Amino acid sequence: MVRVLFFGSPEAALPSLKSLRENRHDIIAVVTQPDRPAGRGQTLRASPVKQAAIQAGLPVYQPARVAEAAFIEKVQSLQPDVYVVVAYGQILPTSLLTIPRYGSLNVHFSLLPKYRGAAPVQWAILNGEAETGITIMRMDAGLDTGGILARHSVTIEKTDDTQTLETRLALSGGILLVETLSGMEAGDIREQPQDPSLATYAPMLKKEHGLLDWSWPAEQISRKLRALGKWPGVFFNLKNITIKLLDGQSAHLMEQYALPGEIIEIAKDGIAVATGRGDAFKVMRVQPAGKGPMDARAFANGYRLTCGDLLT
Repeated sequence: MVRVLFFGSPEAALPSLKSLRENRHDIIAVVTQPDRPAGRGQTLRASPVKQAAIQAGLPVYQPARVAEAAFIEKVQSLQPDVYVVVAYGQILPTSLLTIPRYGSLNVHFSLLPKYRGAAPVQWAILNGEAETGITIMRMDAGLDTGGILARHSVTIEKTDDTQTLETRLALSGGILLVETLSGMEAGDIREQPQDPSLATYAPMLKKEHGLLDWSWPAEQISRKLRALGKWPGVFFNLKNITIKLLDGQSAHLMEQYALPGEIIEIAKDGIAVATGRGDAFKVMRVQPAGKGPMDARAFANGYRLTCGDLLT
């Protein structure tokens, strides 16, 4: 049985932590991000991984920076055989990666070398991929460049958003992780180097990634909403007011030419907006800046929208 030091923070890391515990691996401690202010009251909130670790009676460490000498000394004293890293949130320096005898394993939410980086699930949806998956990778000093130990493909459904796809990937990752650790102990795992010529990147998302471009085809706008609806959100403008798009879907083909962003129909179930390639997108639920969420009918009435108005 290997001694595992687990690094993780968000809910997506929980299935891997649970799988390790259920398969009786020796989790010597959990490392997670420091508590962060959250909500209107900005009360400090522990990460989902910290909450689960405390409930399981596991020791928890929350270094502000994992590169700190004091933390590295603490890790050395724990004598881990292997790290398991799942969406931790900090880059582990080489001085830390070289401590465990079996190295450091990362549960990455893509089929490497595609979608290296911080937001692989979102970019896979944004780019209209038919599938993605989980890769168990041995970490090195590069950005998701280490050797591949195992991979498992997952289909991206037409209805998937970031949350539903990430949930399925996280569950698959937990299963694949324990299979990989068992294979490593038995000496059955063959590490495969990544082909850098096939690498693509999934950079960290910023607020500006959420700005909607009505000249895109309706299906691309739909993918953007599914990928970025949770964060950073998808936004457009109406008369210098920022409007957050909460729900919508591809609509019918336009029967006559209209400018991208032009309202072409106001109906009970939504507002049809002209998009690129002669199609339309139905806006069904929004949230104007400083207001609460509202359906399309309330939005149209409250802002006196008419056919021909232009959203930007």
